[in-house]
Amino acid sequence: VDELLVMVEKVGTVVGKEDTAHALTAPLRDEIEMVRSQIATLDTGGKTRVFIEMWHDPLMTAGAGSFVNDLVETAGAVNVATSIGAFYFELSQEHVLDADPQVILTAYMERGVSAADMILKRDTWQNVSAVVSGRILDDIDPDLLLRPSLRAVHTVKKLAERFYPELFGEATK
Repeated sequence: VDELLVMVEKVGTVVGKEDTAHALTAPLRDEIEMVRSQIATLDTGGKTRVFIEMWHDPLMTAGAGSFVNDLVETAGAVNVATSIGAFYFELSQEHVLDADPQVILTAYMERGVSAADMILKRDTWQNVSAVVSGRILDDIDPDLLLRPSLRAVHTVKKLAERFYPELFGEATK
């Protein structure tokens, strides 16, 4: 997310529109800093554990270094799959069950697939904290999660609101 803002400023410099680029990025940086300052009030043990489900068969996720992982971490949460060391990869259900995520964030590109319905039907997942509490986020546009753009700043804020409603107030979908 931070790299996107830097790139916009570099392009602005190259094309001689530094002021315009800064005018565009300054409020976005402020929005990110607002999210970070709110998240900083949490103790490190209080960060929400998130599983990012990219696909269901096979079970695919996003790890360290991926764009969607950066969104999740910038929004103050911990991706339960960062220890694997790959951007996008297949993951066992056992890994997810052991990690016991508090939120499941889905990013299916296929339209008409209800990720929440599929997750709720998995017999072995009935005790996962995210399933028990109903915190399966399948309503965030996958374009916002998977395609780097300046909209990423607003996506970070939206994720932070959903991960930490107690900090940001009741968020809208």
